[in-house]
Amino acid sequence: MRKTVLVGILLSFFCILVSCSNNHHFLDRLLEGGAYQEVIDRTTSQFQRNKDPELLIYRARALDRLGQSSKALDVIKLYAALTPLSKQEHQELSIELALKNQDWAYLVSQAEILKERNRLTIDYAKEYYRALLKTGRTQEAKTLFSEAIRGTLSPFEEAKLLIASEVDPAALETHLGMLSIEEQVNLVLEVVPLGLDPSIAEAWFISLKMQKSDTIELYRALALLAGRAGRRYEEAQYARLYQKNKEAHE
Repeated sequence: MRKTVLVGILLSFFCILVSCSNNHHFLDRLLEGGAYQEVIDRTTSQFQRNKDPELLIYRARALDRLGQSSKALDVIKLYAALTPLSKQEHQELSIELALKNQDWAYLVSQAEILKERNRLTIDYAKEYYRALLKTGRTQEAKTLFSEAIRGTLSPFEEAKLLIASEVDPAALETHLGMLSIEEQVNLVLEVVPLGLDPSIAEAWFISLKMQKSDTIELYRALALLAGRAGRRYEEAQYARLYQKNKEAHE
């Protein structure tokens, strides 16, 4: 009798596993086919019945692809709340959603899990670094930069990361000093149109202005930096020099 009951339980458990696996494969196909709303509808009804946390991952992905990243982040947080830490996966998705919503504290918590499991790639380390700075954990950010980021990027890419992370201008100065004038100019032309912290623009303008160079693109870069730093006179001055020299070379 006991054997019969045990066999019945094992068979039931096996059927549940097979059913869940088949259902997940079906949801994968729906996502690949762009049937995002159907994924949301199906996971909603199925979750109400069996409370399978993995269904929340599919729901989060579908919401994100429909442009509802805030709702997707809420869903992924629910997944984390319902799943024991040892069994939690999908930290990469959590980081991506946290980044879209600028939830820096949650991004840090998920990156820490990846780090503990030796799954922290350089791309996620960069986002982890930015999030640490955003949450005021400056010393931890410096340690992470030294241990996981420095040496994996070119000096140009390192400076670009530091600028995007809005580090202290004094900390950035050392990295900019490793770049040639041409590299600095190219970096200015790339990052300033996307937005640049005025304090960084101010320090960078002063530093670049002292360089012994007289190129057209340098004038353009100085005009951009002066504009971001609020130096309207210098912005107009270098804009005129840029335009004058550009016309002379045409």
